[in-house]
Amino acid sequence: MISGFQHFNLNGIDMNNLGSELVKEFKQDNRDRDIEFILHDLAEIKADRPMIRQVLYNIFSNAVKYSKTRKKTVIECGCLQREKDIVFFVKDNGATFYFSIPKESV
Repeated sequence: MISGFQHFNLNGIDMNNLGSELVKEFKQDNRDRDIEFILHDLAEIKADRPMIRQVLYNIFSNAVKYSKTRKKTVIECGCLQREKDIVFFVKDNGATFYFSIPKESV
């Protein structure tokens, strides 16, 4: 790694497989909680698997952490196909954060 740069190793990633792997890990690590994961059919992508895994892990981790006051946690992951893009999403029933940007700043 050159200072400040990390090389990407781009390969095909089965996101269904990666999502299932992470769900299994989170369920094992949180056996004391009622957590339901809903994984929709996820697109295969070309990316750096360790980096994408870390990103998805962090998002799932936040969803678990910020829904700890819920009797049952529901975490949903899916993707939307756009013309030129694939948009992945993670939704949960935990804390909701709102922010606003003043119109003059837009």
